[in-house]
This record gives sequence, C-alpha cells and structure tokens, in this order.
Amino acid sequence: ALVTADDEADSADNHLFSIDANTGQITLTGAAKNGGEVYRINIEVTDTTSIGGGPPETVTDTQAFTFVQEGVYLSIDGTRHYTASDAGVIDENTDGTTPLNIGVLALIGSTGVFTLAEAPEGEVNDNAEFNILIDGSDYILRYTGSDSGDYDGAEPASKVIHVAVDGTTYAYTVLVSNINEDVRITSDAAVMVDEGLHFAANDPFYQTIVDKDHVDAVITYAISGGDSALFDIDANGAVTFKVGTTPDFETKSSYSFTVDVASTHASGNAAATQAVTITVTDVNEAPTLTLADDVLLPGATVIDIIAADPDAVMGSHSYAFSVAGGVEAAADNHLFNIDSTTGQLTLIG
Repeated sequence: ALVTADDEADSADNHLFSIDANTGQITLTGAAKNGGEVYRINIEVTDTTSIGGGPPETVTDTQAFTFVQEGVYLSIDGTRHYTASDAGVIDENTDGTTPLNIGVLALIGSTGVFTLAEAPEGEVNDNAEFNILIDGSDYILRYTGSDSGDYDGAEPASKVIHVAVDGTTYAYTVLVSNINEDVRITSDAAVMVDEGLHFAANDPFYQTIVDKDHVDAVITYAISGGDSALFDIDANGAVTFKVGTTPDFETKSSYSFTVDVASTHASGNAAATQAVTITVTDVNEAPTLTLADDVLLPGATVIDIIAADPDAVMGSHSYAFSVAGGVEAAADNHLFNIDSTTGQLTLIG
C-alpha cells in the first residue's frame, strides 16, 4: 500500500488494523476496501527510555497516516484510475463495434499476465463487452460492446469486469460519463385517422415521445408550419384536432405539421423537430336524402328523391330506392310507390 503522513488526525479506520507493540508492524485485520480507496488511522508512539541514568521519561506522539488500498487499476495518460475513481472512462451511448482503447491494466509489483475472468456467483460481469489487447508488455483494456448505456442523470451507468492476474481475480468498475446530447423525438412521423371522427379536446390522436438527455430536463412542446393552425398541443406533447374540426377524406385526405421540442436543464439546452403527416382514412359513409320539392298531396303528386353519397367523388355510384317495410315502415308507406332506379315517388293511395 502507498503510505503517507497526514496532518489531519482521523481514526475512522483504526478498528480495521492491528499493530505490533514492539516492532510497529501494522497489519490489516478488517475487510479490505476497493482499490484506490483510502484508510485513515492514527498511530501513537510512546518513548519510556531513561536518559543519563535518571528515571524513565514518558514521551507520547500521535501521527495520522493515510493508506491507499492497492488493486488493479487503469493507467490513462499516466494517471491511475482505480475502480473507486469517480471519473468516467467511457462516454454514454458509445458504440464499440470498432474497439475503443480505455487504458492499460496494471497492478503494483506485478509483471503477470492479465486475462478476463469469470465473476463470483451472483456478481455482475460485463466481460462480454470488453477484451484485452496485448501490446508488448502492456495489457490494454478495450470496450467492444454495441452500446455503453445511457446516463440519465439519476444514476451513473457502469460496466463491471473481472480481471485475473497472479492467481487473483479483481473486480473493476468502468464508469460511464455523461455527455451533452441533443434531445430526440422518437414517436412516429406518420399517423392514420379515420374520417368522420369527432375528437374531443382531451382526446389526443398523436403523442410526442421524447428521449431527453437529462432526467431533470424541462421539456416544452409546440407545433408549427403546414396545417398546424388546425391542431393543439398540450404541455405533455399530446396533439389534438381543434374543437369543431372533423377530418373528412373527401375534403382533405392528409394534414401535416412540425413538432418543435426544447429541452432545458442545468448542463445546457437542446432542441429537436419532427415533421408529422396525418393520413385520413376513407370510410364508407351512409348517404343522405333530400326532397326536391315540398311534399304536397292534392291527388297523385310526384316527388323526386335525390340521394347524395360523400364517397361519390371516388368513382361512379348507383342507388337503389325502396319504400321501407317491416319495423321501419311508417304509417302511410302503403300509400306510395317509388321507382327503384330514379327515386321518383308517386302517391298511389
């Protein structure tokens, strides 16, 4: 272990050590910490030597020492990075398809061969995302996974590997660092709605989905361009037709607008846009009936019934007319006849 004198008295870890009262040899008797972590202890030395034949004089001195727990570390640009280091060594969302060199594996006093090892039962092991490149006497740890994970500001992402050297297996945690990414819109850019649907103000047909860079980010939404005047977007990114607007295929078969998203948080601002297309689906709607003239019945008066189908614009349509019978028959249906082809209504009763 690396030992240094420490002017700050701190006996927090005294209980983890024992000392030989005669030789001063210090032994770790408690649980070892992780590599790179610090022990702080106070050592008291008492001198009871007799000077000049006189009675012994008791002199006591107390000194604080700092011990650094050794272990496997990565040497990066000459700096030791132990598993307890708070510095990330891989950026979030890193693609290691092309291997990324992280650092050189090392252990104080060792000239052994470093290999990736199995983890003890029940422990996390991400060795499958790493390999070790031997370059002369250097053992270079490389990231080879497809995605290093996402740092969302809540918990640091990390990868845990196990390295064997000199017959001992060491766990080493590779931390993943946060980078300031652009906010991303991940919802679909194309949506289909049936014509004739009456959307209420609280009945969205489209939900903006955002992958934000930071868990504390504040997201704001807006829509612009194209047909945006016909739509509303709320504080959660839900888009609705404005009240009173009903999609009609025969009138307008598609709509378009752009969703604008802004992300604001302590580490910076980001923005994203997405063009959205709404396709209106044609539905076979029931025709409506209108009377050509007022219904007057002085004898056998002829009335022309005109049928109109909103789907008629899509091609030729034909109609079949009849006086309703069965449960739908009105009281005077038996007094009339209708031409099934032309819709001409004749009083026969």
